[in-house]
Amino acid sequence: IGETYVVNKSYTAKDREELSLEQGSFVTVLEKSFTGWWIVSFKNLTGQFPAIYLTSCKGRAVPT
Repeated sequence: IGETYVVNKSYTAKDREELSLEQGSFVTVLEKSFTGWWIVSFKNLTGQFPAIYLTSCKGRAVPT
C-alpha cells in the first residue's frame, strides 16, 4: 500500500468509479483487491483501475 506503479497500457474509464489513465502515468496504489481492480491515486484523483494494466516500480527510479 502506498507503492508506486506505472500504467503499462492506457485505459478509458467505463463508469464514474474508475480512472482513465494514459500509458506511462505514475500512480500510487492505495488498496489492492483480489477482484483485479485496485484503488489508485493519480494527482488529485482517486478511483479504481485494472491491476493488469499496472507494473510495479519497486527497485526503479521514479520521477517526482
